[in-house]
Amino acid sequence: MGYRVYYGDYLLYDPVMTDYKLIKPKLSLELTKVGSFTFTIPKTHPNFAFIEIMKPMIRVYLDGILKFKGRIYKMKEDFYGNVECKCEDCLGFLTDILIAPFSYHSTSVSQLIVDFLNEHNSKASASQQVEIGTIDGNDITVTRWGETYKNTLESIKTHVISHHGGYIILTYDQYENPVINYKITINAVNTQHAVYGQNLAN
Repeated sequence: MGYRVYYGDYLLYDPVMTDYKLIKPKLSLELTKVGSFTFTIPKTHPNFAFIEIMKPMIRVYLDGILKFKGRIYKMKEDFYGNVECKCEDCLGFLTDILIAPFSYHSTSVSQLIVDFLNEHNSKASASQQVEIGTIDGNDITVTRWGETYKNTLESIKTHVISHHGGYIILTYDQYENPVINYKITINAVNTQHAVYGQNLAN
């Protein structure tokens, strides 16, 4: 089956349909980092006219399995009238919302992360919310305080990962909602979520 790309309900890329091609579609996914998907859509593409910044969601499937879901955040027209698009995955939602200053005494790492994500969801729009998945660190007790506003992703990196290591892993549930997981150690299953600069056209 290979890769297929959708923009909302509109098909953008199919490896066997000649009209639905993208120029240099490239997917990059790393643990703890906001994933990226870049491509150029030719002006002759059947769905060229529907492309807009930030809406709706871009989805990339490999053999029917969702590998990337995110939003277009930058568009630039080239000399030939084609449009280059840069996208970020749903982990980027955690950069949209600021976590207020806080103080925690003798709480667990897992509870700290859950509280960050709950505060994120309480402030985010419906389209920016995330599900909470497997969160390690229930057996690690910490005291933390934050004196300045930081976005949700930076809060987790600063107050958890910089002290205890670990990885943020983005997955998707059966409804294709983004799920945030935190694992202190990773295995072969977790590393399957990483895709390093994969050219979809190859």
